[in-house]
Amino acid sequence: MVSAWVIVLGHQVCAQGMFMANNIAIQRKTGEIAAKTRTEMMPIVAYTVFIVYSLIVAVVHPALPPLPVLVCALGLLGLNLAIGATAFVHLGDSWRVGVLEGQDTALVTSGIYRLTRNPYFVGYHLMVLGYTLLLLNVGQ
Repeated sequence: MVSAWVIVLGHQVCAQGMFMANNIAIQRKTGEIAAKTRTEMMPIVAYTVFIVYSLIVAVVHPALPPLPVLVCALGLLGLNLAIGATAFVHLGDSWRVGVLEGQDTALVTSGIYRLTRNPYFVGYHLMVLGYTLLLLNVGQ
């Protein structure tokens, strides 16, 4: 049987791998690296702390929740990956973590960006919900 930590780790390998691959592709194509300010880094740091905490909890308490809850958790994690991939595709060369001073990129308002200004963070919120459901039975 699969443990909760395997799901958390596998999901993070996919999500962070996709994020890094997109960063590398944009950097190779444009030759630019986005400057990061403290304000831009705060959500990244907060999510990183949550992810590390989730992985630790999943290792200490590897049991999975009841099947209906597990299915919902896996659905949310899958939706997180799908939204992240869609966000990368629709944003194209305009994708950055932060903006370089003086950089002029087009505002993308089509595709998934017509529904939300920052679909990548919407996906991250779904990840938080998915991990919460996955680790719901901790302490039982």
